Amino acid sequence: MMVARRWDRKLEGRSAHQYAGGRPQTFTLPKRQEIKRIALTDPQNLDQPFATWSLSKLADYLVAEGVVTDISHEGLRLLLREEGVRFQAVRTWKRSNDPNFEPKRDRIVELYALADASQAVVICLDEFGPLNLQPQPGGYSWAPRAKPRRIRATYNRPHGVRHPPRVPQGSQVTMTRDARAHRGKRGVGGTAHRGSSLRHRCRRRTTGAETRAAARWDLYAVHIEFIMADKENMPAPTNLPEPDRSRLSRSPLELVVCAVRHERRLVVGEGSTAIAIHEALGGASGNYPELDEITGQEVSFIMAPGSGPQVSETKTSGWRFAAADGSWAVSLTAEHFSLETNAYTTWEEDFAPRLSELITAVAEIVQPAIEQRIGLRYIDRIAELELPDVASWRPYLRPEVLGLIAHPELGDLVRTAQQHLVLEFGEGLRAGVRHGPIPTKTNVDYQLDYDVFRQGARPFDVGQLVETAATLNTLALQLFQSTITDELLEKLK
Repeated sequence: MMVARRWDRKLEGRSAHQYAGGRPQTFTLPKRQEIKRIALTDPQNLDQPFATWSLSKLADYLVAEGVVTDISHEGLRLLLREEGVRFQAVRTWKRSNDPNFEPKRDRIVELYALADASQAVVICLDEFGPLNLQPQPGGYSWAPRAKPRRIRATYNRPHGVRHPPRVPQGSQVTMTRDARAHRGKRGVGGTAHRGSSLRHRCRRRTTGAETRAAARWDLYAVHIEFIMADKENMPAPTNLPEPDRSRLSRSPLELVVCAVRHERRLVVGEGSTAIAIHEALGGASGNYPELDEITGQEVSFIMAPGSGPQVSETKTSGWRFAAADGSWAVSLTAEHFSLETNAYTTWEEDFAPRLSELITAVAEIVQPAIEQRIGLRYIDRIAELELPDVASWRPYLRPEVLGLIAHPELGDLVRTAQQHLVLEFGEGLRAGVRHGPIPTKTNVDYQLDYDVFRQGARPFDVGQLVETAATLNTLALQLFQSTITDELLEKLK
């Protein structure tokens, strides 16, 4: 009988393989489409008291509504799979309601192009927080394959929020080139100052190569134009007289250090960098013939509740170039470089030219992009007077500096005293002053330590750094001459 049927099909032009045998399909195409439609519908729109279909709930609903007479959970899962429906996580979608969204996005793309071409310094800051999307993505639902269900989410807060936009002056906002490498190239880091407020947020993800980097930021954009002040516009203390620049024949200076801190540049650790810097400073026949590697170790401790401290160690390396007699030295590490001497003569004729040479060499070879801090420190130890006790310093230091030492009754009782002051002149310019008597076996010396500095991220510019160092030198000299008396100044000359 089966042979006859096969021949009959062949005679009718049909292949024997069209007959697969087994139970015919249970659900017709209209029923399959109806099951798919219900699975993709929000249960709450069908007056159900839950937000997500499970296989059991969906099967019960289909039977209760008469769509099918019976269906197993596995059969329902296979049916939905065949129809291209998957159980997927719910996602959110964002859309900006700002009418100026497109121009702002284009401006971001333009700024990144300028930064990539090294034509400008672009700073991206995300200060305002915490402010999250609402509602948060979560839960699961049935959705077409690769097309998860999405719900609209915004940053809107109809009842308001309270997030003071004030940031402590001088606090660092970390944004480095490599901080978000997985999100495309970024701008460089910056410093947030008191009163800054950055609240504009990007509320949409767009696609396309030209907008990818811009649209994935939480902020629209902040472009900070650095207007570098020239020498006469640098912030300066008021009411301090112009300093006397006469050279002191009995100078009490023990050490002078100028240090510049910048972003981490790992290229400094390479020997080729050390050789290039050394040659730029004159090499073996220059001011710093000796070249040595300096190594160190950074140890970090992380304390977590319920566990012991986690210790991590990082090796650091750098270079030191020194004069043959050790009177001058240059230090170079991945994050800063410095010039120091214990044989200081004058700023204009000696220290400033060496500093300018060093800054130029670092800019050309290391190529830092950001100046984070420049500081100039003068450490004076006045021992030339050979005074026998602390009270003997009253004629030589201002009474405001001496404090209790200047007291007519208690001053003779003081044996030692140390004071640390911090002066702020605005725009990131500060000075730290440490001073106090230093008893020796026979006499009492006095130490005056001035650390003047400017802190805050700005573009690394050779000319501006040299001018800023000169301004710091003037300020340190003004502070020195404002803390001593004219009588001591004459003795030092």
